[in-house]
Amino acid sequence: MLAVNMQIHIINAGSSSIKLAVFTPAGLAMPLLQRIILAHLGNGASMAAVLDGRCIDTSMGFTPCGGLVMGSRCGDLDPGVIHYIKQHENINSQQCNHLLNHQSGLLGVSEISADMRDLLPLENTDQRAAQAIELFCYQAKKWLGAYSASLHGLDALVFSGGIGENAASVRAKICAGMQYLGIELEQTRNNNHEDIISIAGGAVTVHVIHTDEEQMIAKMVCELLMPRETQSL
Repeated sequence: MLAVNMQIHIINAGSSSIKLAVFTPAGLAMPLLQRIILAHLGNGASMAAVLDGRCIDTSMGFTPCGGLVMGSRCGDLDPGVIHYIKQHENINSQQCNHLLNHQSGLLGVSEISADMRDLLPLENTDQRAAQAIELFCYQAKKWLGAYSASLHGLDALVFSGGIGENAASVRAKICAGMQYLGIELEQTRNNNHEDIISIAGGAVTVHVIHTDEEQMIAKMVCELLMPRETQSL
């Protein structure tokens, strides 16, 4: 298992590959686990299956609209729905694209908000909010199961993003009933958003990792530009 104080940084993300660098605070490299699922859950959401440090599958598609249900994006959709919406709502392609990207997902189902923080307090009193949360968690659970199959098992699950880092109840819903895969949360750890939220000695270690996307983007840009600057000198 990874140490409690580990940090996972996505330093090259895309539809074809995600490279992981794992460091302790002292900067010492640690061995990568063989089978990891990254669950970045926020207003935008995606999952990735990582085998031996290499991404073998990701929920991200041709556009950010594909994959998991998101704040205002629909996620994966039957292509026939697009024709149906355009015909029955009498809208053009641009309007349909706006609908799928900016008026769907949590916002479209709940008709309240694209922000999970607004929906969770209403879960027990508003049916639409409850349905949106249930859909979000169910779809995430499906991707988790699918990627576990692709990886032929699982060593670690990593939650990140605004929802993944801060919504204990969402993490619990996604992981509920996944004991057959070795995923079992420790309730107190999960509620306290600890670095490791799985039970001690569990087959799968479940982590909550803070995401700093801006820092990673800046790092990637520097890595791309530095060789060019050096060559021009």
